[in-house]
Amino acid sequence: MSAFFASRTNWIILGTMVLMGNLLFFDWTSRAQLEKRQTALIEGIQDNSWRRCQGVISQRYADRWGWKRDDLRLVFQDVRSQFLVLTLLLENPVWEIAGRKATFKAQLRVRGTPLGMGASVERMINRETEPLFFYWEKESWTPWSWKLVRMNHSEVEIPESYTPGDLLRARNGQFSL
Repeated sequence: MSAFFASRTNWIILGTMVLMGNLLFFDWTSRAQLEKRQTALIEGIQDNSWRRCQGVISQRYADRWGWKRDDLRLVFQDVRSQFLVLTLLLENPVWEIAGRKATFKAQLRVRGTPLGMGASVERMINRETEPLFFYWEKESWTPWSWKLVRMNHSEVEIPESYTPGDLLRARNGQFSL
């Protein structure tokens, strides 16, 4: 036994096994991967980084408002364009993971320095009582292949006249009524 611990090679092998076990157990679990994806999505919206968001949104994204993945980019930009600083808080988070599908629900709260319609957006979202649901699916065998396929909030009604990108175009003076 003491010969085993005397060998530098054995220490390297042992250390590698411990590191890989740690990664597999803690970092590659579905819950850990989903939490990373959820955080990347929220931080991408806050930072107005579509590049960060698109890495976690499925090409198959579709929701009850009729938005697809490319529409979602414009919606996020619309919301972000109404704030100088934006912080999205997810309160009372609950994960439900079943095989290759997962649901994350949380109460969404908005804090920030509003511009234009930002104060109205903030009031509207912060008075909602129902949670926002994020629906995730694992798209391949890899631990990091979780993608957002849908979002839903039962209290959010979008006016039929709204087209994703309207607020950004209005802010940039490219929109006329």
